[in-house]
Amino acid sequence: MALSLSQIKEKSNTDEEIRKVYNLIYSNEFDEKTKPFQAFIPELCFYDNILLRGTRIVIPADLRLAVLQAAHEGHPGIVGMKNRLRTKVWWPKMDTCGEVRKSL
Repeated sequence: MALSLSQIKEKSNTDEEIRKVYNLIYSNEFDEKTKPFQAFIPELCFYDNILLRGTRIVIPADLRLAVLQAAHEGHPGIVGMKNRLRTKVWWPKMDTCGEVRKSL
């Protein structure tokens, strides 16, 4: 089960955290929700309204659980799943999967 870029773009447009990161990058407006992103500002950019950290897509909060579930397909194990995720996507504290459920 893969997510489409249009799904990510749609959720990114309505994600409060990502909208605040946009304001942080382009207007230098700091907000409590952007704290986890501030150390990565030099690596962050937007392309077609999708937030990127380098070449990795920053997944909106509403889609993080779906991304984790997709990464579990084929039962690659924890190490395999994290390696699979780290190459394509990113979000703050993604190494602590419990954080995903807390953010939802």
